Amino acid sequence: MLLTTIQLSIAQLITTAAIPKVDYVVPSQYDLAIPQTDILSGYLGNRYQLNLEKRLLQVDEEGLLEGFHSRPGKQRWIGEHIGKYLEAAANTWLVTKDSRLKQQMDRMFHRLLETQGEDGYLGTYLPENRWTSWDVWVHKYDLFGLLAYYGAVGDPKALKPQHKSEICSTTPSAIPRQKKYPQIWITRGYGSHLCH
Repeated sequence: MLLTTIQLSIAQLITTAAIPKVDYVVPSQYDLAIPQTDILSGYLGNRYQLNLEKRLLQVDEEGLLEGFHSRPGKQRWIGEHIGKYLEAAANTWLVTKDSRLKQQMDRMFHRLLETQGEDGYLGTYLPENRWTSWDVWVHKYDLFGLLAYYGAVGDPKALKPQHKSEICSTTPSAIPRQKKYPQIWITRGYGSHLCH
């Protein structure tokens, strides 16, 4: 079911560009179009450049992945940060096309995928604590990051973790019965996805 939802979400993202623009009832005073091939300049261009140089290219790569390599990590929500990084990096790369960011983003993406368990688990919790506390939150942001990466670069490997992930399995036994999450809604601005 999630695969169908992901495919529909991706199809919606791809076909959105083909949908004719409908004018607002009240015309907008500001028509912002972010160019995909030109250099973004001005205030917004400066903000993208500052985010790129002072934040994204300066992230602690080891720190973002530490909780995956040494489970459970220093804090319960440590795993969400790599997903947020991938989403921010993918969105920034779509505008800047910065080769340094692309190399870093690719490296972080591949290193994250290397941590996925044979059972599909892509979180930072120990087996006895899975799907408790912040674990669902961690998976939510990791999935968002992987979808953003896929949307930016089109690498089909970004969708594979979701195919075998426990959280998005259609098998009811994927989420242990003693946990209180028989079905989980993952919500984002462009829709909701039900994994059950």
